[in-house]
Amino acid sequence: MSLDSIRKHIDHGGIEFTVEQACGTGRFKPLAILSVDRWLADDQAPNVAFDPTIHSPRDVTPAPGWLTDLRRRAYDRSREGRRG
Repeated sequence: MSLDSIRKHIDHGGIEFTVEQACGTGRFKPLAILSVDRWLADDQAPNVAFDPTIHSPRDVTPAPGWLTDLRRRAYDRSREGRRG
């Protein structure tokens, strides 16, 4: 799917993505639905930062732990880089 195709879907009613999660090697199950209903110009879009290592619900524990630690360090460095 191209970005042009995605934009056309957004411009004509929106588009939805199902976000799924799995525990270990278990089956994936729906977690959330992401709905996009408009396209923002670069100067209108806020600076969106996503870090699941610090923004996960209390009852969700990202696993495996070693990967979460690696991701936490990567997200920390990314935030440092954006600050300049």
